[in-house]
Amino acid sequence: MESPGNKRPAPRGTASYPRKRAVAACQTCRSRKTKCDNRRPICSFCESSGANCIYSPTDLSSFDPASLSILHRLDELELQLKAHVDTAVASAISTPIHSGPVPSPSPVSPSDTLNWGAYHGSRSVAATSPAGPSVSVSTAPRHPRDLHTTVEDILAWPAFMGRFKAHSNLMDLLQNQGPRFGSSRDGNNSSSISAWSCDLEPSTCKRLLDSFLRHVLIKNPIFDEAKLQSAVSRVCLEGVAWDADSCLVLLICALGSIASSTMSDLTAAQCYFAAAQRRMGVLIGVEDLVTAQCYFLAGVYQMCVMRPASAWTLFSHALACLQHYSFVRESYNVPQEPVHATPAMQDPSLAECIYWTCWKSEIELRLHLQLPDFPRTSHRYPLRFPVPPNENVFEADATWFYYLADISLRRLEMNVREVVSTMLAGGKSTMFEELAGAVITLEQQIQEWVDSMPHVLSLDTLEEEDDILKFILRGRLIDCYDILYLPFLEAALEGIPSYSPEQLTNVDKYARKALEHCVRRISEPRPGFQIRHHGTWLMLRTCVRSALMVLAARRMQRGDLLPQRWRDVVTMTMKVLETWKDESADIADRLDIITTLWEEVSRID
Repeated sequence: MESPGNKRPAPRGTASYPRKRAVAACQTCRSRKTKCDNRRPICSFCESSGANCIYSPTDLSSFDPASLSILHRLDELELQLKAHVDTAVASAISTPIHSGPVPSPSPVSPSDTLNWGAYHGSRSVAATSPAGPSVSVSTAPRHPRDLHTTVEDILAWPAFMGRFKAHSNLMDLLQNQGPRFGSSRDGNNSSSISAWSCDLEPSTCKRLLDSFLRHVLIKNPIFDEAKLQSAVSRVCLEGVAWDADSCLVLLICALGSIASSTMSDLTAAQCYFAAAQRRMGVLIGVEDLVTAQCYFLAGVYQMCVMRPASAWTLFSHALACLQHYSFVRESYNVPQEPVHATPAMQDPSLAECIYWTCWKSEIELRLHLQLPDFPRTSHRYPLRFPVPPNENVFEADATWFYYLADISLRRLEMNVREVVSTMLAGGKSTMFEELAGAVITLEQQIQEWVDSMPHVLSLDTLEEEDDILKFILRGRLIDCYDILYLPFLEAALEGIPSYSPEQLTNVDKYARKALEHCVRRISEPRPGFQIRHHGTWLMLRTCVRSALMVLAARRMQRGDLLPQRWRDVVTMTMKVLETWKDESADIADRLDIITTLWEEVSRID
């Protein structure tokens, strides 16, 4: 017999983890970490406090304890960030630096998502401050996108003396591309595409579906795999029709043709996509899951071929198809009347995954494109995480681990934007001292996210061993640090003499960190830079940003801030852009700018 001290560990699915809250607790009690009496339709606490009582549509008790532990840890990290943001906003509202009346927070309004009080529902903003400094800023804080983090923002830095003003309109570059770029080149004209037959060979379909499942679905779990395989088989056997299922299968074939780095066929992908486009008319006016999936996959394809403006439109269409689901309004604590389920509202768990996937794609593009008609649209992510369909998803592969990790990191990044933006909005003389204090807290929270990663996605491994999922997560992690440190680098290069010695010390310290992360991003060749995927265009944008940051520091003669391998950042960025320069006019334009600046710097050195 085994002694009590030498018991074998229980299997993963049966290990016991102590419960800290009721499984069926409402969202308010879960966020407060207090016991919920589970009374329906409204629990006792929510009834007495006037809070909006919302229960999760899915019972998590069927998940294995290890998965619950991961989800619980992600909840804790988000709550810490929300507490920090609440403190910043409370100070922003209660301590304005300008004269005049201070508007009080207004209730949630769908048409006024910029209202900071509305972000926090009925909670009081006069909360006790957590670790980190309080903030005293204007009651009209800048929108998070006022942070100068895009390529176009950096081209406007004084270091470049306004030379690239004509290159600052990204949408002009994207919309006015000539025949040199993308699908118009290499003889892939419309006549050859339109002459292609829509007959799908079953063996070809199976190969393309396998490629899609391995390289696309693993990043975006928005399909029931068994139903998807059944739909593909049916369309292959019955022939391509003029319906949504045929459109979906053609989009899968298009993405499967270019998803693999070893067997990419862009010409075939263009033919499949053109056939799918001709069937997208049947989707107009339809608001169901297949329609949303079609729009999303069409957006992913446009991202893969470097057409971000078209992709944003398609992601927005996909989101519009899901607005009638109750979880959309619940995610933002918007009051609503009870909604009876309809055939178009089947499978809310899958719908929530599709919504999340489309939302994070749309918001990321919106931040880069800076569309003038959408300046007041909220950048805050929904409050809830999507719910895995069952406990087995964590056993099969890394898909759901990656999906939840990616979402949690995006939410962390957006909260970092809000904190930094709020502090910068005040323009106080001690702004950078206070921001430096906040950076310490935010760095700790980012590190906690890194430490919470499951083994399959651990970033403590060697970078050269990264698969595509780790490669993407590592790049997004550096994006978080960029948001933290870029204001310091911008200030360091401006050289404002009114800063106190302590401020100058903080500014230079974090400016160096900003440039060190440029080296972390791109100083050595990585396979991920050569793979065509959903985020390739965004990855190229961040590489350009890193190259411009180190070139700006060199032009301003701040060699004391530059890391040892800063030159590798520029040369590797030019090498990567050279690979993709024929795909999009903005990539070719940014390569020309960096090449010009590099030649100038090389002559000086």
